[in-house]
Amino acid sequence: MANIRRALVFASVGRYASRGVNLAMTVILARLMDPGEFGVAVVGVSSFLILDAIRELASVNYLVQQKELSQDKINSAFTVSFTITVCLTLAVLALAVPIAGLYGEPRLANYIYIATIGFALGPFMQPIYALWSRSLSFKTIATMDIIGALTSAISSITLVWLGFSYIGLAWGSTISALVGVSVAVWLSRRQLSMYRFSLKEWRGVLAFGLYGSATAIIYRVSDAVAFLVLGKVLNTYSVGLLQRAITLATFTETFILAGVNAITLPAFSHKARSGEDLRQIYLKAISYITAVQWPALAFISTMALPLTLVVLGPRWIEVAPVAQLLALALMFNFGITLNFPILVAVGAISKTWPTAVIQAVLTQAVLIWSARYGLTAVALSGFITVPASLVLWTTLVRKHVRVPLLELFGALGQSVVVLAGSAVGPVAILIYRNGQPTIIDAALAAVLAAIGWLFAIFLSRHPFASEIVKAKNAVHRWRSNRADS
Repeated sequence: MANIRRALVFASVGRYASRGVNLAMTVILARLMDPGEFGVAVVGVSSFLILDAIRELASVNYLVQQKELSQDKINSAFTVSFTITVCLTLAVLALAVPIAGLYGEPRLANYIYIATIGFALGPFMQPIYALWSRSLSFKTIATMDIIGALTSAISSITLVWLGFSYIGLAWGSTISALVGVSVAVWLSRRQLSMYRFSLKEWRGVLAFGLYGSATAIIYRVSDAVAFLVLGKVLNTYSVGLLQRAITLATFTETFILAGVNAITLPAFSHKARSGEDLRQIYLKAISYITAVQWPALAFISTMALPLTLVVLGPRWIEVAPVAQLLALALMFNFGITLNFPILVAVGAISKTWPTAVIQAVLTQAVLIWSARYGLTAVALSGFITVPASLVLWTTLVRKHVRVPLLELFGALGQSVVVLAGSAVGPVAILIYRNGQPTIIDAALAAVLAAIGWLFAIFLSRHPFASEIVKAKNAVHRWRSNRADS
């Protein structure tokens, strides 16, 4: 458990630092680009979501999950990934102009050409990251995450400021990929044998990838279709607003829970190989995640207006009501970080794609229907799709991990108390301000939420309280050691 906790610390530091850089980049770029410009970039990125998913046929998770990892398996995974990437690169280059014509944005073709460079470098990063994840070398991964985030931010901001608009974002991601591959290969220079071509284990790679990437393909196609459809049904301006609303609403998943996301698969796989009880680990993880995620989402929802003004600026004010609704709906999304990794760890990866298909079909049907009525309707549709997804995935996990429903509710019960305690202050301010809180109100609400959260954590005797005590003791020991030295 100590190794897992140490890995979580490094993963958290790396992810939090890189997310902090990305947040700063978001704040700056929001002042340099309008929603319409940014929406075009979102359409461009969506084109690569499908390609990335297809490349998961040579899944990194295959190398992480193997009980016995041979050189042939590593080389075969690289070879399959390289071959798929070459084919996809040629395809997207051929389709760049038609895609740009579809949206009436000729420069979108240039965006795709440039972004393809970074995409083509993927096979050289995948085996390195897989081996680092497998050995829980999250200190190295954290360093790489920070380097990549800084490179992308500096490049993108500079180029957009110089007038390159959304093309600057394409160059930023490409420069980041070039720097990342160069540093990763140098750090792994004694393991360059991973880049040898081999197909000895290609069947195993594809067998795992067909099931593993099936789910990824479904999700990423679903995400891509969502933005591509909105770009046509509404416009790229609306796409830009929705993406930024999602950025605010998913702050807990992309920032606060970033470290957890990084280590769930390696951690569950490690525990499964050791023969440990994944049920208790899953329940404890659910309890920890909801103790942080739910209060954070409540704060985002109540303070969406001032958060939008601080992060994005006045020109993005239309984001606030959309983010407010999305944050509330995402409270039903608490198991998303754990569901797929634990199913992979117990060898049930082949069971994930049918559930993903049902979820994607339902989500897209509701989204396409709601898009006709505007962004508010799209946000409200989350109250249908997110709870439905929760039921689908929780049912599948319970089938393979044997989690009694009463134990699951028990793990959530104390987090409900924590949610209530943390939300009292922000909700009171929201009511007092008639739904129009200021930036100063948000600062006060944050303080009240933190006080209420701590009080409720210990009052309810939530398991997360032990982690707070451990952190407090660690700080105390560190101060004592400094004083003695």
